[in-house]
Amino acid sequence: MEATGGERVGTLCVIDTEPHEFSAADRALLRDLALWVEGELQRDVELDRAGEVQRGLLPRTPPDMDGYRVAARCLPARGVGGDFYDWSPVPGGTAFVLADVMGKGMAAAIIAASARAALRTGLRDPDLSRGVAEADEALAADLEDTSTFVTAWCAVLDGPTGALTTVDAGHGIASVLHADGRRERLAGDGLPLGVAPSLTRDTRTTTLEPGDRLLVASDGLVDLLASLGLPGGDPAALTPEERPPGPHGDELQRLATDVVEAVDAQATLDALLTVVSGRYLPDDLTVLVVERTA
Repeated sequence: MEATGGERVGTLCVIDTEPHEFSAADRALLRDLALWVEGELQRDVELDRAGEVQRGLLPRTPPDMDGYRVAARCLPARGVGGDFYDWSPVPGGTAFVLADVMGKGMAAAIIAASARAALRTGLRDPDLSRGVAEADEALAADLEDTSTFVTAWCAVLDGPTGALTTVDAGHGIASVLHADGRRERLAGDGLPLGVAPSLTRDTRTTTLEPGDRLLVASDGLVDLLASLGLPGGDPAALTPEERPPGPHGDELQRLATDVVEAVDAQATLDALLTVVSGRYLPDDLTVLVVERTA
């Protein structure tokens, strides 16, 4: 058997206690079996390469914003996935996106690449709501033809003032952990991309003060936290003062303490991702943390 590069990776040995003669049908069967194994090896190699390409499309360096720290991580449930995060300079500040394509695997990854490109272009519009609508229109035909949709959280952050303008397209998992201990849920009621392309979604505005941390996650994290007993699975609902019910209460309490006491954006991200350690990921999981330094 040969791998995609042509190198030999194994042999097939058929043994019995009695001698046999191989018929033409037997040889054809073994040839089909070898070709099937080679095909599986080739698909594994292609999936690994696709994963490398997809990871390469994620931002490699933090945005150039004085007074801010940014940390993010995307963990696909398979080699590639439908989650992605992004940031880029736009009129009025820096645009941030966290999106989740319905489904998993290669099909979701293809749609994710199109969604990333459409949102990057749309968010250059000075009007955030209009920019998201433009991206929705650009994706409409592809999403309709593939019977899928994309949830997306989009924002523009003005660095000097900390003003954060957001549009939530069916995502709903974003919160601000304020320096004084308050938790502000950035609620959104917009529909996902691909559901109603002509829809104009409302913008909402809040302010990141020094010491505040913005936390955005995909539902992969929500599902994991919910499986451990956190009501609703909302990462912002982690409260170290109260032990959550269920067999994982101690673990959730430690996690809540680590998140609240994290010294910066990277420590916050690391604390949240400890919940992934040693667990099966049923869905893609992505987390974005933006911290305004004190």
